[in-house]
Amino acid sequence: FHTVEALRFFKDGLKRNGIDGEGLGVSVVVHDNSARNAYGMNACFRGERPPMWSALKLAGARLSLPEIHIGDGGGDWLPFSAAYDVLAHELGHGIIGYSSQLVYEGESGALDEAFADVIAVSAKEWSHLRGQPSSFIIGEKMMWSGRGGLRDMENPTVYRDPDHTSIASRCKPGEAPDQKKNDHCYVHSNSGIGNKAFSLMVKGGTHYGFGIPKAIGWEPSRMIWSRALTPVGSRATFLQ
Repeated sequence: FHTVEALRFFKDGLKRNGIDGEGLGVSVVVHDNSARNAYGMNACFRGERPPMWSALKLAGARLSLPEIHIGDGGGDWLPFSAAYDVLAHELGHGIIGYSSQLVYEGESGALDEAFADVIAVSAKEWSHLRGQPSSFIIGEKMMWSGRGGLRDMENPTVYRDPDHTSIASRCKPGEAPDQKKNDHCYVHSNSGIGNKAFSLMVKGGTHYGFGIPKAIGWEPSRMIWSRALTPVGSRATFLQ
């Protein structure tokens, strides 16, 4: 249900037809407890745009759909499919995978993660699903106890994520990006920088002494991010 709703948000809220902009959907694989990222979390997106994707589709080739893998949680953690914003986040990675294809490491990877978070909270705000509170916190509905979440886009430092490049986490000179050792050079942590920028666009505020006197709200902010990050290297067109 959450996946279908997120794709509806893409079409009606982002004016984008599916993951690839050309109507592509996704397969959801459940009970996959091997689907863990660098933090041991049970959710991931698998599959990027194959070479000549559009040409192969026009030729009628049978191509497998990209997949979202969801585990069962454990302890206080619910299955990640319980959180609508988490499903939307993973689909956000799919949009990048089928458009600008940002390299998943360092600053580029952090921007990929921030974009997925932008998609997550924007979907939540647009859909207004019962039991899925509209806020800048990612993953509020992921624990039996109702506590926590994964990240706070408005206040990244609450989760020890940087909110400014001056305090970004960085790999040491010569240190290779690695999923387990440094989370591809801290892509999840450093997403806090882009996340903070998005929250300031939506609602304004003061950041490191600079004030944002006039915010532009949810819809213009999400459309700016979507149009800025997806058309590069992509044949996808936005619905009019």
